[in-house]
Amino acid sequence: MGGRRTSAALDGQARLKLMRYNLALLLSIAFILAIVPAEAQHKTAIYVDCPTRDPVGRSLCFLVRDQVRKSAAFSLALEATDAFVRLRIHSVDKDTPPSGQASAVAVIMTLAKGDSYLHDQVLFVGRNAVETAAGDIVADIDRYLDQVFKDAAAGERDRRSSQ
Repeated sequence: MGGRRTSAALDGQARLKLMRYNLALLLSIAFILAIVPAEAQHKTAIYVDCPTRDPVGRSLCFLVRDQVRKSAAFSLALEATDAFVRLRIHSVDKDTPPSGQASAVAVIMTLAKGDSYLHDQVLFVGRNAVETAAGDIVADIDRYLDQVFKDAAAGERDRRSSQ
């Protein structure tokens, strides 16, 4: 009988360890699930629209989308309706007939909802400078939106202080 009690006590200890392990596992999963959506909410959704056919423009669009996707500040929206910002990239080959060496590129940034104008830029991009241009475009978006958000916050502070 004495051996039985010891065995039952060990079973109770094993059950307690298993319960603690399961509780720790559940708390870890809950913590991860709570953090991931919160972090994703801080990213600005950007839809990149590229109605362009020239080789430099297509490469530029691909790399801009890739950099937006990899960005800590942005997420790539698959539909314009899911985005905060819509980025349009239009390009045309500099040569007639097209050579694929370089393109004139227009980048237009609007609010996705309502299509309100935010910013634009015009670039001349050679085929060997596409990666640099894509990085510059994404960095410009970041700088511009950062300034827009700072200006909006300052305007809100001014509005509250004048009331």
